Amino acid sequence: DATLHVQGERGIIELEAARRCPTKSGDPLNQVISMLAVLQSTDSLSALCDAAASQVRAATDFDRVMIYRFLHDGSGKVVAEARANDLEAFLGLHYPASDIPAQARELYQRNWLRLIPDVHYQPAPLVSARTVIGDEPLDMSHCALRSVSPIHVEYLRNMGVGASMSLSIIVGNELWGLIACHNETPRYVPADLRAACELFARMFSLQLEARIETTAAQRSLVPRRALESLTKDLLKSRDIATDLMA
Repeated sequence: DATLHVQGERGIIELEAARRCPTKSGDPLNQVISMLAVLQSTDSLSALCDAAASQVRAATDFDRVMIYRFLHDGSGKVVAEARANDLEAFLGLHYPASDIPAQARELYQRNWLRLIPDVHYQPAPLVSARTVIGDEPLDMSHCALRSVSPIHVEYLRNMGVGASMSLSIIVGNELWGLIACHNETPRYVPADLRAACELFARMFSLQLEARIETTAAQRSLVPRRALESLTKDLLKSRDIATDLMA
């Protein structure tokens, strides 16, 4: 499989062994269509997140898939989870803001998907050569094969995680949260299925944003209707102070 990224005047080509992973729907694109159909059948924000976690786990076969939401203070909370029956539940757990530092969050906003197929991988050095473009550092933000922070890898190892994949959830141009996937053993996700997962994350983000806006609009109607009802009653009142206390 060959993947091309354009960085200014440079082109970055990633080459990896071609693998294909048949899905329950026959191919990754049909899988995304099926996954989105399930999302559309939900009737609440919590049900939408539950469905997203379940659908991603069914498509990728990770041991655990969580919807991880960032709160107003930067901390995170697991608001939905699909997991193997023998795993401890993480649903409802909170994590400090330092769990995912600002630098990592900025990267998640630029790159919708991040895969670590084996936390015990041995990083390879990047060997560069002079070019006519200059010696500026190579930006590998969008490269699937780039290495990750050794601190993060050690963090995953301490959790007993053998492989991980993260999909960004972006609402209103802000990082709302992550679809975090963990596996106890190494787990490689082929390029075509990764593309399908990224497409799903983008569509899920749009649906989530629409649901949030709808929910907020419905909540704003409750006090407005109460105020309208109170106003009508007071217009008929002969003793406003008494009726307000009642």
